[in-house]
Amino acid sequence: MKLKKLIFIKVLLLSASLVFAAATVNEPGMIDVRSLGMGGMHITDTADFYTLLKNPAGLGLAGGKMMISVVSANIGGPLQELPGVYNEYMAGEEVTDIVSELMQKDVNLNLGVGLDGPLCFGGINKNGLGWGFFESVKVDANIPSITLAEVTAQLEVGFVLGYGFTLDFGIGSISVGASGEAYALVPRLAIRDSLTNIMDMVNGEGEENQNQLQNIPLHSVVGLSCDVGAQLRLFDFIDVAAVWEDAYSPYKVSATTTVGEAMNDYSVLFANYGEAKFQTAKFRGGVGLNLLPNGILGGLISSLKVQADVKDVMLFVKQFIKKDVSLLEKSPWLNVTAGAEIGLMHFIYGRVGYSDGFATVGASLKLGALNLDAAIYTNELGRTPGTNSQMNAALSLGLFL
Repeated sequence: MKLKKLIFIKVLLLSASLVFAAATVNEPGMIDVRSLGMGGMHITDTADFYTLLKNPAGLGLAGGKMMISVVSANIGGPLQELPGVYNEYMAGEEVTDIVSELMQKDVNLNLGVGLDGPLCFGGINKNGLGWGFFESVKVDANIPSITLAEVTAQLEVGFVLGYGFTLDFGIGSISVGASGEAYALVPRLAIRDSLTNIMDMVNGEGEENQNQLQNIPLHSVVGLSCDVGAQLRLFDFIDVAAVWEDAYSPYKVSATTTVGEAMNDYSVLFANYGEAKFQTAKFRGGVGLNLLPNGILGGLISSLKVQADVKDVMLFVKQFIKKDVSLLEKSPWLNVTAGAEIGLMHFIYGRVGYSDGFATVGASLKLGALNLDAAIYTNELGRTPGTNSQMNAALSLGLFL
């Protein structure tokens, strides 16, 4: 944990050109690199430990799974510009000048950084009981102009417990389940200022700049998120699932303190919590096809799966069936995801997908318990595909049984 805290502090001090995430609080989750490579989370997918975070009903279908440890990293932003930015920075060019050059190119200056592990572990037993603990560092930001830079950063810890019960009926099975995640974001930093002022504060010397660092605002968030799910599996080939996400999901935010006060007394981060607020509940739907449950060509092609999800079913009905699309809502095409995965000889996997209006791609190498996963994908931070897109690259190395 000392290493993670050092990384967190380092990121805070060096991330003046990073982004500020939205003020909305969402429960933390692990970086599931496998899913990111095939369009994101699919609730019919029961192939790995991350089933615990996707659909509690899938716990009854996943069989025995264990995560011993994993280290995952994700970076998002104008990745194609990073080599040039790095070279200019190492050559001594001012950050504000680099940002100005990027803005002249109409580059969206947003950045997200995430680091999970190594204290991530858990298991799913054959009776459908699943549990997991994870901790991570997340930094997000946005720089719409030199005069405005917004940054949020947080340490996250979470514990998830779920259970899925399966009933077989000959040609298939139906599983139902529920899960709860207790989490804390401690500390959570949010700062908004001009990029110039932030750079002066981070890089400057003297008592005035030290006082500014000491006065950076901090708070903490504690919460609970509960999901309920159901999944139908027919002929070991077709899956249909639904999840009531955030069915009961209260959280509380502490009173704001400062870096200086927290360094003197860490307990101030846990004082004077406000009234409970609730995340917005929604229904997610998904379908999946296991096209080659037994493989072909003597196991050369060991699996082929196709999956698709609607993130918010009620919004999907409103937009696609009732044709009631508000200009204030995100594009309907940001509400659907799809992906496919092919396995070769049970240890090499390739993936493609669709998410947020963009293609995704991923690959895995499994050597016994050792799993190496990589993915490239795009997040859309605006209302329509392409308005404020953020390219992402993710990599993970884990031990799974």
